Amino acid sequence: TGEAEITKDAYPGTWCLISLTLSDRNGNSASLSDFREDWDTARPCYFTVDPKGYDGDIERPIIESVTLDKNGQWVQPGDTVTMTVKVKEKNPSPKTYAIFHPQVSYVSSSLEVELNYRADIKAYVGTIPITEDTYPCEWMLTQFSVSDTYGHHSYLSDFFPDWLSTFPWYYTEVMSPFPFMGSPPKQTEASNMTPSFPPRVRKT
Repeated sequence: TGEAEITKDAYPGTWCLISLTLSDRNGNSASLSDFREDWDTARPCYFTVDPKGYDGDIERPIIESVTLDKNGQWVQPGDTVTMTVKVKEKNPSPKTYAIFHPQVSYVSSSLEVELNYRADIKAYVGTIPITEDTYPCEWMLTQFSVSDTYGHHSYLSDFFPDWLSTFPWYYTEVMSPFPFMGSPPKQTEASNMTPSFPPRVRKT
């Protein structure tokens, strides 16, 4: 026999028995599917926790704003781009991650940025150091989510539903002394020594 103690922290909802294995001293074993073949689909053994007694967090985080301090600006090696995401959440996870992709078709790398939660400003903050190894093109935010300590998640699409079709703010253009393979991008008189890059290709 065994007991499952229901406390004020027990998440409200239906809890199903999905796994149980018994064995003897000779190594013989039996599982729930041996007792009932359709156990995985029928889920006949369960209990339901009433939400009235729950003292935990049932709300997912709310993303209130997403900013890059150098959004849309030219940056170069030695610069740092800071990403700040303000959230409304009682129990935020200590950290999250953002993914950036270069917006040129012939570069397949990506950049993962760690953002740590700061309780004083109720926001996740992360920095992107621009080095000579950063490929010179637009780097666009292509993936981001936040979660709380109870496992609830929110995504950029919750904050800005059509962001994947518009990419409204989240990119930064990088220029460098071109320590890469091949020749540097061509310059024109109109560019005034500003490198000209291939057209953007939306990559996610």
